[in-house]
Amino acid sequence: MAEVVKDGDWKSEKINEEWIMVQRKRLRNRFMGQQGKAVLEPGVNFKAAEFKVPIYIYNVAKDVTESDIIQYVQNKTNICVNVEKMNMKLQKDYQSFKIYVPKLKIDTFLSDNLWPEGITYRRFITFNNKNRNSNNDMARKPTVESQDIRSINKN
Repeated sequence: MAEVVKDGDWKSEKINEEWIMVQRKRLRNRFMGQQGKAVLEPGVNFKAAEFKVPIYIYNVAKDVTESDIIQYVQNKTNICVNVEKMNMKLQKDYQSFKIYVPKLKIDTFLSDNLWPEGITYRRFITFNNKNRNSNNDMARKPTVESQDIRSINKN
């Protein structure tokens, strides 16, 4: 507009008669974050929170203690872990343990080079007992919220 006022001539643009490919804008996840890789200097207190992920190991000899596992992992990986002995419903010839490891080091703990021969390992799975007991009244009765939604949908 400033050029028209300055020069006084209206110059029309050349009409482009080629096809224009129109594409929909790709959706992207705006909430996906990126991780920093900077090495911390000594004396700096700014650091990431350390998340612990549970790993389940079993087929462990009966005479092995929690401190034996902590010491073994410390010697192999230089990482301090928390070990919790699992109580099984049926007694077996072996023990099982839940080990809490740093989330960033999960690949190290899920490799077969770390564990002794015969020890079986996997990520720990939490089984919810939701709706397992058929005698439970909550499993059969709809909740108040679902009854309210049904009455709204009828209107």
